[in-house]
Amino acid sequence: MKRTYLFLMVFLVSALSSELMVAGDDFINQHVDYVPDKNRLIAHAGGEIDGHRYTNSLEALDYNYNNGFRLFELDISKTSDNYYVAAHDWKSWTKFTGHKGPLVPDKETFNKYKIRGLYTPMDMDRINAWFKAHPDAILVTDKINEPLEFSRGFIDKDRLMMELFTWHAVREAIHAGIRSAIPTHSLLDSIEGDKVSFLKSLNIKDVAVDRLHIGEQKDLMSMIAESGINAYAFNLHNGVEVEEKYVMCNELKYFYGIYADKWDFSSPLACNQSYPVQDKTRVTLISRILRRTNKG
Repeated sequence: MKRTYLFLMVFLVSALSSELMVAGDDFINQHVDYVPDKNRLIAHAGGEIDGHRYTNSLEALDYNYNNGFRLFELDISKTSDNYYVAAHDWKSWTKFTGHKGPLVPDKETFNKYKIRGLYTPMDMDRINAWFKAHPDAILVTDKINEPLEFSRGFIDKDRLMMELFTWHAVREAIHAGIRSAIPTHSLLDSIEGDKVSFLKSLNIKDVAVDRLHIGEQKDLMSMIAESGINAYAFNLHNGVEVEEKYVMCNELKYFYGIYADKWDFSSPLACNQSYPVQDKTRVTLISRILRRTNKG
């Protein structure tokens, strides 16, 4: 009985998790000649440094700028005294810094703590100073949904792209005159009727798309790409572990670019070789079933 249960559960998990895998038959032999284009690659949370993701730190910006990135995503949060700072969320910030006080710090406290004891935190003064010193760099924000207020405090609206989470915020960003108001994936789902025409009517240039859902929306993503709107894929390392190079070689039919933790701009991209795709969700669920079955 136990063996039958185990077989059925593993079969179901494999079938369900396969829906997450984009690297199916539609992507086989779709290699393209990738042309190096720095506009296609956004340094995710400042980019990876020393093997660490999500630092949103000065050192990450410096390191990845020197590596060749020119688009930099920073996660923007507000301190308890209403200052914008670069932090993904306060729970993870507390974990990375060892802060023991209130969950949401004030600006002074935020600036006292090094990320992982090593990396310099970024408040708006430091963000503006860094982008002033790097005039060819572009800021891409995440988390914050206040484009009018944030854009007033940033050094250059022409170098500001913002992923946004309500249509009100998208329209506010367009009115503010920033470089690009980027509707996030869930907003695309809320559009009734012709989604591409709606995006075009707002003069949307870019959208942010969750790669885990591409299997459900390949036709839509193809139409978006054909319309000239740039789709940037995120969630390359959530559930399904995807090599950035795999996406850039095989999925440009659907995505213009990606949020990348790292990229080697000095070497040509060899799209005739295989890059790994690992379904971590499937592995994790199956291992949990095995542990439970062995306990039973």
